[in-house]
Amino acid sequence: MFKRGTRLQSEGREGDKEFVKIRLELHRRLGLKPWQPNIFDLDPDAPVDPHQFYDWKWVAGLRDQLAALAWPRPRLVERRDEAGEAGAEPLP
Repeated sequence: MFKRGTRLQSEGREGDKEFVKIRLELHRRLGLKPWQPNIFDLDPDAPVDPHQFYDWKWVAGLRDQLAALAWPRPRLVERRDEAGEAGAEPLP
């Protein structure tokens, strides 16, 4: 859902029924409360108020975890050349 929602958001389709449905359903599935910011509406700047900062930090952490799962980094594979020295190259 997160991956599809970010794709719709990047296409500028935030007003579509599909995006609104994904936005609300993901908010519920993550167990976020109504006063906590939505994962798609998170401001990049941290709020000054300590109570809002705690909620912002929590949602930002969830968003980062979802992004890491949606777009994993390429793993490095160790390969040895003819001289026997180890090198690393990304997986295709």
